[in-house]
Order: sequence, then structure tokens, then C-alpha cells
Amino acid sequence: METKAKIITSLLELYAKGFEYFDTKKISSCYIFPCTIWHHNNHIFTKSDLEDNLNLLLTKYKSINVNKILFKILDITYFSNNICQVHVSWSLYNEINMVISTFEALYSTLIINTQAKIFNVININEE
Repeated sequence: METKAKIITSLLELYAKGFEYFDTKKISSCYIFPCTIWHHNNHIFTKSDLEDNLNLLLTKYKSINVNKILFKILDITYFSNNICQVHVSWSLYNEINMVISTFEALYSTLIINTQAKIFNVININEE
């Protein structure tokens, strides 16, 4: 399972970099479609729908001066050889390295060979 954990970590590193660089294409490349995101209510997204929503979120992040995003994997639960759920804690920092937001989310991922993709996100406590 250690190799699978490295695959998941690589996925989340790419995901975080997409947010840091305000790159919707990089972020959406981390998903398999259609995907579901649960926030205040559930949404099923195609790639173009997700990218539209990501643009709105990235605009919000720019407005609050997000400069760096760090994550910590709190837990990985494997349901099969290629499906797992990852509990992640996120911290958003501004240009003076002050935490401006924290939240946790659960990511359901599908691992195919040496690559993982997100197919479901549940936001637990986003501020």
C-alpha cells in the first residue's frame, strides 16, 4: 500500500500546485469525469462545468491573496486494490505566510496503474 500512498500524494501535490498557480486545467486533470462534489449541496460535474466552477473559486482565492497551499494527508482508507478515500487537511497562506483559511475534505480516488484520479469530493468544514 505504500506505493499507492505515493501515487495519492503525487495527485494531491499536482492538485495543490494547480490552485497555487490558479491553473484550472491542471486542477481538472486530477479528476475523472463525471465527478461529484459535495459542498452545501451535491453537484455532478462534467469537465467544462468543473472548470467553470474552479474559475469562480480561483477568483475568490485571488481576492483573499492566497499565495501558498499546503496539505496533510490525515488518513487513507482502501476499499479495494484501486479505490480509496483520502482524508486531507488544507491550509491556505497569504504572501506574508499567514494562514488565511483551513478546511478538511474527503477525496474518493480511483488508482489506475500508476495514476490516481478524483471522482468524488466531500468538503467537511470549509470556512
